[in-house]
Amino acid sequence: MKRLAIGLVLAVTLSACATVEMAPVQSGTLMSQSEIQDRSAVKLSARKLSSVFSTEGWSRINPSNRSQSAVNILVRGLKKTGKVIDPVRNYLTRRSESDMITADISRADEYVVATTISAREFLRNNPSATDVGSELSDLETALLSARQAEAMFQQALAEKGVSENSLDMARLSTSVDQLRDVTDAYGIRLRGSSAGAS
Repeated sequence: MKRLAIGLVLAVTLSACATVEMAPVQSGTLMSQSEIQDRSAVKLSARKLSSVFSTEGWSRINPSNRSQSAVNILVRGLKKTGKVIDPVRNYLTRRSESDMITADISRADEYVVATTISAREFLRNNPSATDVGSELSDLETALLSARQAEAMFQQALAEKGVSENSLDMARLSTSVDQLRDVTDAYGIRLRGSSAGAS
């Protein structure tokens, strides 16, 4: 009886193993834990930049309201109740001292640098990752927010009679250009994967 039970258990176990399909694992479809974390860091950093810049009034891009056309916002400003809002005037009503503006420029630069660093690290750590469309979209929104902030700060400084060519402003402009460059690299990587698929 004991042999029969062992035989039955063995038969059931072996037959179960025979029915399991061993499908080959495709390389490139599985992401490592590191790649997942890098992707999250890029998306989080880019979204945080856009959100903070919108909240602080440095940018008119509201990442939670994607229904507004970016071109429309750039050309006409963000509309509320039919009135066009002047972002510089709105900003200066809250931050009128030049020291406050300089502090905001430095703070904005920190967000831009952090986003650029996380985006570069992802590309460097994941050289074969080509499905970067989602990250590219977030980086493009962050770049647009950063460009708007850069222009707004320059206008605010000019209205306050402060040189818009200050060291802080130059640092922010350089950082925004570096964010542009890394965003372009994501676009190149994405287009490269599309061309390879054709």
